[in-house]
Amino acid sequence: MEINSSIDWLAEAYHGAADLSKKPWMEAYMRNQFAFIGVPAPVRKSIQKQWFKEVASVKTSEDLIELVKLLYESNEREFQYTAIDLLAARHRLLSDVQMQNLLEKCITTKPWWDTVDFLATNIVGKWLYDRKELQKEIGQRWLNSKHLWLMRSALLFQLKYKEKTDFDLLHHYILSLADHRDFFIQKAIGWALREYSKTNPKQIDTFVKQHDKILSNLAKREALKWTKRLKYADN
Repeated sequence: MEINSSIDWLAEAYHGAADLSKKPWMEAYMRNQFAFIGVPAPVRKSIQKQWFKEVASVKTSEDLIELVKLLYESNEREFQYTAIDLLAARHRLLSDVQMQNLLEKCITTKPWWDTVDFLATNIVGKWLYDRKELQKEIGQRWLNSKHLWLMRSALLFQLKYKEKTDFDLLHHYILSLADHRDFFIQKAIGWALREYSKTNPKQIDTFVKQHDKILSNLAKREALKWTKRLKYADN
């Protein structure tokens, strides 16, 4: 099926499955920044599964790029979620350059935590896991961009790396953004530190103490949630 027709099929399926009573709640949860059709996530994923298998024609990297971009251009938020799930499933079709360009497009288009955090932790993170040089190159590029959501993605892409986390790299990103005033940056700093504290709690305790005057109260509070829980358990 032709790409535009496949999106028409998807739109018809989503509108047919909408629960209009959920639409206002879904929009309010995203601070009314995005329109929703009102399709609950389990229903959307069921429709997506059929669409991926029977309707969406994704055989080349060009097909994937065009389809993701068109889904991002669609008005309702369900289409952006579909684009992300499609990218997660088919990203191996893309070269590193294509992947970088498409990810940057997705992260900076209609950005909010609901799409950006999944992209950063589940797609960027998996893609860069074994690409050490690209981690440094792309992370620094996003840091230098001064774009809020690219910077947040640089902080978060290692979130699931555990003992494979390059803490020197994370350390650099955190100190580079420590004085950034935006809530989402400070929250991401704390989240990244807290997640790594589950692997190396002493290192995070030491890091926070060493940089006590630099880190925001929000970042420190988030960073130490897990280590404080461990201390209470020991007592």
